[in-house]
Amino acid sequence: MATWKQIVFALVILVAAAAAWVRFFPGAPDVLARWGIDWAYAATPPTGAVDNAGQAG
Repeated sequence: MATWKQIVFALVILVAAAAAWVRFFPGAPDVLARWGIDWAYAATPPTGAVDNAGQAG
């Protein structure tokens, strides 16, 4: 196997392992926050906001 293929394969494995750690480790958001990486939380609309998009008449 060519060297560049081994490097790409290793990087794919490392990214998959990091994603699994972030997804399944309960303390991952705290660790990432200590490192200065804000975890992406879902944005919710303000309370009481009414969205009538697509409602004609």
